[in-house]
Amino acid sequence: MTGKVMGDSFDLILLDLMLPSKNGFDFLKEIKAGEAWKNIPVLVLSNLGQDADVKRAMDLGADDYMVKANFSMKQVISKIKSYLK
Repeated sequence: MTGKVMGDSFDLILLDLMLPSKNGFDFLKEIKAGEAWKNIPVLVLSNLGQDADVKRAMDLGADDYMVKANFSMKQVISKIKSYLK
């Protein structure tokens, strides 16, 4: 990972796979390969809904995957809360 966040810790990472300057799959791979963030749960929120995309993200270490178009904001918030308990 190119940048470091010093002194910050995270309980959950929300990741969209369509990023402006980096492939989200590559970013997920970097998160899970690094010592600092590898144990932080990653919830992928994306409109990439093909089975191959979901499988790839899960194989790279995502803890969960939600296709944005298939879930209401209330459902997304509920999922987030389930990780923050």
